[in-house]
Amino acid sequence: MSQLTIQLTPKPGGATVVTVSGVADLAGAGELERAIKGVPPDHMRHVVFDLGGVTFISSIGIGVLLKIRSWITNDGGRVSLAHVGRMTKETFTHAGLQKLLPMYDRVDDALNAAPPTDPTP
Repeated sequence: MSQLTIQLTPKPGGATVVTVSGVADLAGAGELERAIKGVPPDHMRHVVFDLGGVTFISSIGIGVLLKIRSWITNDGGRVSLAHVGRMTKETFTHAGLQKLLPMYDRVDDALNAAPPTDPTP
């Protein structure tokens, strides 16, 4: 049984905030994928993952975020992260993933950020 909770909140302008809490590991990876697949296409222009409640993210959890990013960016959307914990932020930064998944201190900062001028595929 997964220890992950996911809440989807549609926002104006075709955005969705995905609030994730708990342990993002193998058990929660499928749930996260299913939740994103349930977001209407008109709310996939910008998906912000609020990770403030995540207590642990495994390599599988990171892989799922990258997989979801690929789906969304292939359709012209973008993905950002907000409220990323110190350890998770260090992991993403050391792996160079901050270029693929920009990180912001707050959800509003992520929602209001201009799209990158040269997005990385």
